[in-house]
Amino acid sequence: MSTPKSLRKRLRTLEKHLKTEYPGLVTLLPTFRRVDALLYRMGLLDRGESLATRIPWWPLVSVLGTFSAGKSTFINSTLGVPLQATGNQAVDDKFTVICYGEGQEARVLPGTALNADPRFPFFRISDEIEKVAPGEGKRIDAYLQLKTVNSPLSKGLILIDSPGFDSDDQRRSTLRITDHIIDLSDLVLIFFDARHPEPGAMHDTLQHLVSKTVRRADTTKFLYILNQIDTTAMEDNATEVVGAWQRTIAQAGLISGRFYAIYNSDCAVPIDNPALEARYEAKRDHDMGEITARIQEIGVGRSYRIIAMLETVINELESEVLPYLSKQLRRFRGQVMILDIVWAVVLAAGLGGVVALSGGDLVTDVGTWVSGTAAPAVAEGGATVAPKAAEVAGTGAGAGAGASGAAQESASGLDWRALAEQARDVAAQGISQGTAALSQAGTWLGDALSGIGQGAGAVATRVLALLVGLWLLFQVGHQAARAVVAARLAPQVSDSLGHMGLDPRAAFRRNTGFGRRVYRSRPVGWTAGAERKLDAIRDIAMTQVQKLNDLFADPSGRRGVGPRRGVSAPPSSPAPATAPAGATASGAAASAFAPPPPDPLAVPDPDTTPGDAGDARPRA
Repeated sequence: MSTPKSLRKRLRTLEKHLKTEYPGLVTLLPTFRRVDALLYRMGLLDRGESLATRIPWWPLVSVLGTFSAGKSTFINSTLGVPLQATGNQAVDDKFTVICYGEGQEARVLPGTALNADPRFPFFRISDEIEKVAPGEGKRIDAYLQLKTVNSPLSKGLILIDSPGFDSDDQRRSTLRITDHIIDLSDLVLIFFDARHPEPGAMHDTLQHLVSKTVRRADTTKFLYILNQIDTTAMEDNATEVVGAWQRTIAQAGLISGRFYAIYNSDCAVPIDNPALEARYEAKRDHDMGEITARIQEIGVGRSYRIIAMLETVINELESEVLPYLSKQLRRFRGQVMILDIVWAVVLAAGLGGVVALSGGDLVTDVGTWVSGTAAPAVAEGGATVAPKAAEVAGTGAGAGAGASGAAQESASGLDWRALAEQARDVAAQGISQGTAALSQAGTWLGDALSGIGQGAGAVATRVLALLVGLWLLFQVGHQAARAVVAARLAPQVSDSLGHMGLDPRAAFRRNTGFGRRVYRSRPVGWTAGAERKLDAIRDIAMTQVQKLNDLFADPSGRRGVGPRRGVSAPPSSPAPATAPAGATASGAAASAFAPPPPDPLAVPDPDTTPGDAGDARPRA
């Protein structure tokens, strides 16, 4: 577990790098820290953690898909360097993070390099792996590796190549890393193999990379790519292959959206018909141009996405995390209330038993002690009465718990048998502690308070002492009940919720700890002041968005060309040395999810907008 000291060191390192590479984002760090402070008070975030270390500050593009779908070939072509091994079979079983490096030779570093560096998106991912696959967290090198490449096209950008998804028994740890990548990526390229479009070959990919993504709010960052489309030229069946692929992904829930059809010219099969070859090349160049343009845009989009994460975590806190935590606390309160009632019955039975054993003398003795005319029998004979009270109270505890369990055996929402067992445990623990306290405190208080006189003040003091003693005796069982219920329910509470992985379990323990009021209406730390602070943070985020808009938009046209004086645009990924033929400036934004034309090899009209294109549902 990180410490606040190590966190401060990491944040200073992050700030230093941001000042060098993305100075416009440095001002967001204090805002993230303000949100951190609120989450610390609620127990949703450990004080050795920060939201600022849970997001990637560098533009991130992930390449996912089936085995031998051409992912590594695509990355090599994009970087202009033969970095990743390629082949018709699976050639890499690790997630590979690719970034710029000064050395002339590419370097391969172990997964530890990523797990321990907060600048990368896999910082402390071993902890997440350990949660879903105990024992696998220490094998981080078996899942991740870092590669550095001296390619100008990799500057200011992080690329992630993934192992394929053709096995039905994917390890849970691998899927956990995949989910982590998808959450943090600015752009997700999902590759399919045009040579194997049938549903059986893509079952796992469709389940994890399509079915889950169509329900996300950020679906526009997903590009679905049918690679190696050139193989359809041998039988001239591109229409049939694309149609089968469309029907397959429609069954997974993706009923709208533009897809891309590409291939790598260096690995393409020969096409003897010049006219057909020209059509394939035109389609490839057009779609590659759009994909490349989307990659170039993410440097700007990253700034907006980081700001949006602030609002995302606030919205998730209010609409998802706090309602979930409140629900768990209501379960806790309900079960503690039942055990409190059982304990009250046990106490009443115990006191009644003590009175019965004393033949009524105890009531007389207590009355004379309160009035100040004599010392109480309970003080003198506490050592004798207490064990008898324990015996009677123990009988009452068993009867009370058994009656509670029997009466409520068919009630819904609670395990009354388990609750009855808890009640007996609480009663036994309370009786044991209570009788010892009665014997000791009764003797000491009786002697101390008997000599203070018979005036009204003295009588009131003794009455108050008697009531406090009974209250403390009740608190013994109450605190025991809280501890038993909290220990039973805590493992059932989720330890990660939302995109930022907030920890409701830790917050639950904070709310159920000793000294916390059980019947409070709000979780600890969630006050009206906290709500006002979150509203203020939202306003800060809106102001930051407006500043970014000023860099790129000028509705009035008064500012002229270029950014406003004194404002510098954030850096973005460098453009490739040569843009593929067919790429247009407006094509990426306008047609990323435009419907495909009836002819899968037809190049869309650049003047056609998504709204003009018509229905985007898959065609046969």
